[in-house]
Amino acid sequence: MPLDTSYSIDWEPGSVLLDEFIIERILGHGGMGKVYLVKSTVPGGEVFAVKTLLDSSLKNDTQRRLILRELRTWIDLPDHPNITACRFFRTIGDRLAIFSEYIPNGSLKDWIKQ
Repeated sequence: MPLDTSYSIDWEPGSVLLDEFIIERILGHGGMGKVYLVKSTVPGGEVFAVKTLLDSSLKNDTQRRLILRELRTWIDLPDHPNITACRFFRTIGDRLAIFSEYIPNGSLKDWIKQ
């Protein structure tokens, strides 16, 4: 089921992003957007956690530039066992989608509680 990327209000499991990634499920949500588990459809498909930021959370050019600069810095960080790697980001419809390494077994919030 292809995803209508023009100002969609919600992404559903089974939808396809960028003609390559299938949404498996929602991992969580917060004030700025949702986090989804997605899997690439290419052979040996990689799994990602995709955090989405609604366009409304990037209210002005200054805020947008700061977030993009922070994302570029995150992508350039070296591999480290205590840092989830950011792989890339894209604009899909009305959202900024941040593709990062998926670490199973719950969120950082859950881990801190335990």
